[in-house]
Amino acid sequence: RRKYPLARHRRRVGGGYSGRPSMSGATVTSDHPQTSDHTAGPVRRILAVAPVDHPGGAETGLLRLLARLGARGWQVTLTTPGHGPLRDAALAAGHRWEPLALGGLGPRSGARAILGWPRARRLAGLADVVYLNGGVCGRLLPALRSATARRVLHVHDIVTRVPTTNPSTWWNMISLRGVMAS
Repeated sequence: RRKYPLARHRRRVGGGYSGRPSMSGATVTSDHPQTSDHTAGPVRRILAVAPVDHPGGAETGLLRLLARLGARGWQVTLTTPGHGPLRDAALAAGHRWEPLALGGLGPRSGARAILGWPRARRLAGLADVVYLNGGVCGRLLPALRSATARRVLHVHDIVTRVPTTNPSTWWNMISLRGVMAS
């Protein structure tokens, strides 16, 4: 079932109109009447995917971003590979948490991320924005290809080599809604 089956049930709130929620505004349908206490519009949902359990610089920045979004009425769900200080910090801030395996950080460990693809698809289906915090999280891009949520890949690292991969992964990179580098 399509998320927005009839155009006449859509109305524009805030930013540009693309038929689905955006970072600057949201599209409201008769199926999605939720509102938050902070804004008059619908509750916007972000799924933030972190590749580690212990916060480093990128994860500290992610927690700050999620705190600001939460203060603006966003419903935040953070995923980490397992329990750890990052999960604890998210729960202490009032965010939701879900486990999501991405494979290890070492060489040849990314194939295990495929086991997390069904869960990633399910979680992305509940979000308006999927924020992939780091290049390792990009392993989920093939799984999120059909997701209606906006996908944002935030690359924090300097890439010294381009990994060899199949052409469909490159198509997923091209079809991203946004890429940030810091």
